[in-house]
Amino acid sequence: MSSGAGEENGRQVPRPRLFVFDLDGTLWRPEMYELYGGSPFRAAPDGSGEVLDCQGTRVRLLGESKRILATLAEAPDDQVAIASRTDEPSWAREVMDKTIVGTSGRNMRSCFDFEAIAKGSKREHLTQLHHQSGVAFSDMIFYDNEYHNVRTVEELGVFSVYTPDGMTDKVWKQSLEQFAATYTRR
Repeated sequence: MSSGAGEENGRQVPRPRLFVFDLDGTLWRPEMYELYGGSPFRAAPDGSGEVLDCQGTRVRLLGESKRILATLAEAPDDQVAIASRTDEPSWAREVMDKTIVGTSGRNMRSCFDFEAIAKGSKREHLTQLHHQSGVAFSDMIFYDNEYHNVRTVEELGVFSVYTPDGMTDKVWKQSLEQFAATYTRR
């Protein structure tokens, strides 16, 4: 079995070898293009780990994004990547550098092994991540809040998950179960 494996009730369960997330609308909101202030970003004063742009607009992590990223970052066998199409890649990187996830003070960007943050299609981003990581498309799982991106990436053979409300606990759990079921049937 080429996929990673987790354990559930004492049995091996297929897991993706590479978890790929979109940023805008999947892990955080607002989207970078919706920020009128932009850089420089600073830590929110409430200790939430979130950041504010130079005009005070908060970039909020959606759903269970913080917990999911912190958990993946602590798992030695899980590889994690970003596939983000944005006009402001430097803003996205700065927000990730200054957003804190987990209790250890880890910044969001340190949770990712690979990045594809640039203009261009998600097909291009996932192909770039495939080359960077060496992970087969069929061993990846991709999360995005835009349905057309999910469909485009599925054409590559990547297990893709539509997240219209961001990374909720329900989406996270169901996607891992569905990936395992799909992988087992191959």
